Amino acid sequence: MRFKLVKKMSLVLMLCLCVVSCNKDSDDLTKTENTLTAEINFKQVNGETNAEVISIGSSNIENPIYTWTILEAEYPSDREEGKGLYWAPSLGETEFCLTVTSTSSDDSMTVCKTLKYEEALTAEIEFKQVNIGTNAEVIAIGSSNIENPVYTWTILEAEYPSDREDGKGLYWAPSLGETEFCLKVTSTTSDDSINVCKTLTF
Repeated sequence: MRFKLVKKMSLVLMLCLCVVSCNKDSDDLTKTENTLTAEINFKQVNGETNAEVISIGSSNIENPIYTWTILEAEYPSDREEGKGLYWAPSLGETEFCLTVTSTSSDDSMTVCKTLKYEEALTAEIEFKQVNIGTNAEVIAIGSSNIENPVYTWTILEAEYPSDREDGKGLYWAPSLGETEFCLKVTSTTSDDSINVCKTLTF
């Protein structure tokens, strides 16, 4: 009789432990599922001269309100269904911080993300005729906003360094018809580089 009683008590104890363990696992799962999240994404809008970005927030907080802090000033969301904000970026880095609160609970969360905005690299080719007649020549002149630039030309599959116009230009005796001039601009102080081509019709 005593043995049966001990056995029953052991069984009850095991059942209790199982219930406690199962409830604990269930609580952990609920906490994991209810982990608050928030995220910031950037999307460029408009052209290069009037460049703007829209910062878009997202969160799993119920009934959210999105508020932005940029350069120590606070802004409400006014785009993307109350989740986004238009911003005209300055060159360099700007930190965007997003605070998400709820109209129906005390839930809140703040996340930050840095926008790095750089001027687009540009390069152009201009032709200018020098000499006329049998000794006709043109000078191809390059320009770029790359710092400390080096200009290298490719014409008819051959490569030429710039030797005129302060290292930006190249003299060329053109043939009749079309000739494609390709210009590669690199920098002596960074990895910046850009390639452009332009056709000369003579």
